[in-house]
Amino acid sequence: MSRPSLFRRLFAPFFWIAEDMAALGRELRRAETWGLIGMLLLFGLMLGLGLYYGLKVDFTLKLRQMASFSCSDVGNWQAVGIFYGAIVFALAAFLAFGEYANYVDTRRRGQRAGNPGRATLLLGLLALVVGGGLVWFLAQFCG
Repeated sequence: MSRPSLFRRLFAPFFWIAEDMAALGRELRRAETWGLIGMLLLFGLMLGLGLYYGLKVDFTLKLRQMASFSCSDVGNWQAVGIFYGAIVFALAAFLAFGEYANYVDTRRRGQRAGNPGRATLLLGLLALVVGGGLVWFLAQFCG
């Protein structure tokens, strides 16, 4: 039996990195992975825009003179609407990811994946509509 080479003996603890990179390459060839990445990008864009406009409207930043822009103040009812809209957006996005995982699992098992697929689309659209509405609503105060 031959002895492993010096390279193999020295770098054996690091071969798991190559195995992980190969597994990552296999995962990136699947359409489901790109669907999940697309969902993350869309919901992340909504969160980023909401945070951008939310910080522009923030009263505390204006009070401490940390903001050099002028946006009109948000009243109590508007703040409550933004708060509950953000909760609906977060729940719909969270449920959309869960339904997408259910859809992928159902497809892997070879079963008909009609209901989880429909639920994923509907919850994703709900999250995008609510998130887009919140961004539009916040942008109205700075427009």
